Amino acid sequence: MRMLWSVVKFLLGLALLAGCQARPQWPAHVVALEDFSDNNSQKVVESIRRLNKQSDRTLVLMEDEASPGAYPVSIQQHEPWKEEPTTAGLTFREEKSCRIALSTELFKESRLDYIDSVVWHEIGHCAGLGHNPKEGTLMFATARPFSRFSADALHGFFADVENLLWSEPLGH
Repeated sequence: MRMLWSVVKFLLGLALLAGCQARPQWPAHVVALEDFSDNNSQKVVESIRRLNKQSDRTLVLMEDEASPGAYPVSIQQHEPWKEEPTTAGLTFREEKSCRIALSTELFKESRLDYIDSVVWHEIGHCAGLGHNPKEGTLMFATARPFSRFSADALHGFFADVENLLWSEPLGH
């Protein structure tokens, strides 16, 4: 019993430490759109504007909307990855910045209904969300056309992002 209590105290301590880690300052700020054609760059900007419009808060500022201390995000268009050619996007999240890579395949005419799904999903990763095992959620590991998400799925995404970014973590 004493050993079990020690393990429980250790795990609680880890949970408190995890909750006290510094979080990036949001809203995020797109500091660069790299390697996009003007047309594809505009599609990303429009997707982010739709994200902000649907949210209760501004989640992402664009290049010309500077905000001191905002979490910098760069978004780059990338050729398909040889190891995983069907991957639509990847996020490289660090403590002080985030980098999103979007596949050129995403911008083909037959895949335009995926742009919001993938851009919003990758921004979710920048916010700290992981993949959700429940199919039909925006953070599910496999992309789906944006038009196939229910209002509940979108509401769940925004609730998850806002709870993660603006709720007070344990131990504060």
